[in-house]
Amino acid sequence: MKRFAGVALLVAGLALSGCSTNPPSGEASSPASGPAPVQNANPDASVHVGFILEPTGLDPTSVSGAALDQLVIDNVYEGLTRRAENGDILPALATSWDISEDGLSYTFHLREGVKFHDGSDFDAADVVATLEASAAEGSKNPDHKLMRTFKSAQASDPHTVVVTLSEPNMNFLDSMSTDAAMMVPSDNTVDLNKESNGTGPFTIGEWKTGSTITLERNDNYWGDPAGTKEVVYHYYADQTAAANALASGQIDILTTQNTDTVERFAADPAIITSQGTETSWMTLGFNHSNPALANKDCLLYTSPSPRDKRQS
Repeated sequence: MKRFAGVALLVAGLALSGCSTNPPSGEASSPASGPAPVQNANPDASVHVGFILEPTGLDPTSVSGAALDQLVIDNVYEGLTRRAENGDILPALATSWDISEDGLSYTFHLREGVKFHDGSDFDAADVVATLEASAAEGSKNPDHKLMRTFKSAQASDPHTVVVTLSEPNMNFLDSMSTDAAMMVPSDNTVDLNKESNGTGPFTIGEWKTGSTITLERNDNYWGDPAGTKEVVYHYYADQTAAANALASGQIDILTTQNTDTVERFAADPAIITSQGTETSWMTLGFNHSNPALANKDCLLYTSPSPRDKRQS
């Protein structure tokens, strides 16, 4: 099996569609529509993926950070919507929705036959409870701020929810694909920092702190089952250690790389390097107590080094 050095987007595509000897197409498979067909897929395969950042916890309703989102969003937990690779908003646990002319009312029509990992049925009560919890004052949800225009949610029947906003919000459907809308049962009793209770195609298995987290296939998933039995996330202290793991065959995919890593594997026929776009963002902060950095003109005219340019 060829190994990949690429961005995190490849993880979702491979994890949901299985191990393939074919190069990636550049498009992640859709959890809502099921995995894309792959050739020579082994349903009992284990896929090993390398990361630098390890989550600090497993509960998406209270733990922030990209490390956890990479692990659980659309893999373990699902929202009413999901984001496609090109940024489009697509159905997930909501099959469709209607928006009022004034933009203040969203009627979500929920997918039927969905079960949480604990075996309980997913319905409108779970949606109402999840959205109310993430929007509540003092909520610890990482994406609480995205719910600023949320006013109320009401279940009109077991598979229909009407959400009312305080003002129009063009990003509301997008927020339904974030941590703010990762669905958990309204009567959940599971400690989400120890085990999962979402609706996704994987459950969380063993977590060896500082080493690995294993995702195990959910055979009761509402859609097409995951094409691999398990996905093991490996965490490394630095980029060099992660690159060495790829070279030795310990991992099949490396999700982060720098210029040195790309150059190291450029001529290796066993490694496929794939590039893509993502919707994440970063903040670059400066310590203004340093006189040089306190000078705005200095910052405006600072240019990247040749090495930085190659990585940009």
